[in-house]
Amino acid sequence: MKKLSYILLGVLLGVAITASAGAYAASSGLIGSKVAGMKEVKLNGKSVGQAAIINNSSYLPVRAISEAMRLNIDLSGGVIGLNSSTPDFVQDPTIEEARLNDLQTKREIILRQINSPIFVSDLDTWRKAVPYYQNELLTAADFQKADLEAKLADAQKNLQDFEAKLADLQAQLAEIDAQIAALQDQQ
Repeated sequence: MKKLSYILLGVLLGVAITASAGAYAASSGLIGSKVAGMKEVKLNGKSVGQAAIINNSSYLPVRAISEAMRLNIDLSGGVIGLNSSTPDFVQDPTIEEARLNDLQTKREIILRQINSPIFVSDLDTWRKAVPYYQNELLTAADFQKADLEAKLADAQKNLQDFEAKLADLQAQLAEIDAQIAALQDQQ
């Protein structure tokens, strides 16, 4: 008889546990729901994790989002708390990183312009052309001088334009380098 009461008690406990788990699952709304798909989640272009799509809503793991946003996790009293580790007045580091990436991209574009084989070749051509035409004028016959003077003037103008463009690119590069240095000092 004692054995039968233990069996009956076990069955009753099993039924109670099963029924309470079902009632809890029904109240939470997500337990037992079908995951319709997974989607990559990006923050400022960087992947931070995979979100589960359940009942047309996205669910991202708390750990993934907190790390991506540089938040501290506090699990106490059955509540997950997310807290900023920096004061509100500090600029979002992802914005600074984006600004730094933008400046570095602009820097690369300017360096490509300065070091472009066509730009370098044209600048070198005009640098050589000016003294060449100046030298040719010294020994030229009178009937050739007008043509050589026009070619010299054209070469001087082109050289001046190319050197002005080079100076402008170098000034832009110096400004970008200063901005990059200032951003790196802030980090």
